[in-house]
Amino acid sequence: MNNLLEITYFSDYYHYVIGLLDRLGIVADRSTLAKSSRVRAPSIVIGEVRAPRESSFLLESALPFEPRNGIIFLDGSFLRFKETVQVNRRTGTEILAYSYHYQRPGENFFVRFDSEEQPTLDSIRKPKHHLHTSAKPELHLPSTPVELEFVLQFIKANFFS
Repeated sequence: MNNLLEITYFSDYYHYVIGLLDRLGIVADRSTLAKSSRVRAPSIVIGEVRAPRESSFLLESALPFEPRNGIIFLDGSFLRFKETVQVNRRTGTEILAYSYHYQRPGENFFVRFDSEEQPTLDSIRKPKHHLHTSAKPELHLPSTPVELEFVLQFIKANFFS
């Protein structure tokens, strides 16, 4: 969360995401990146940035090994993600919920970082911030909050170095 507090317009946040992807140096295709927003109050916008464009692409019941879509990397792996953010012109940008699903199809590997917008009743089995892996997809492993920039650096460091 380096400079999210400085971002006070949703369009600026969207361009921040584009910049992260473009500076990474390992993205082959980001054409499925999309955004949508709604005004909550005169100075507050709730927005969603996602890839692919479909808004409900990633559900708890989603199959872990599906055709590649989302942000495609140079080696054919891909990242499907959805972020819900609140942009306040006075206080900056806050990530309300996220799902970052990275998959390597040829290796039957995936990892997904999730955050629930609403707390769950069973915080032991499904913590607010958690991750899933291809080893046991139904397991919700506790995690610290993450952001797209961290996930992209995680991918680059572990799979492209």
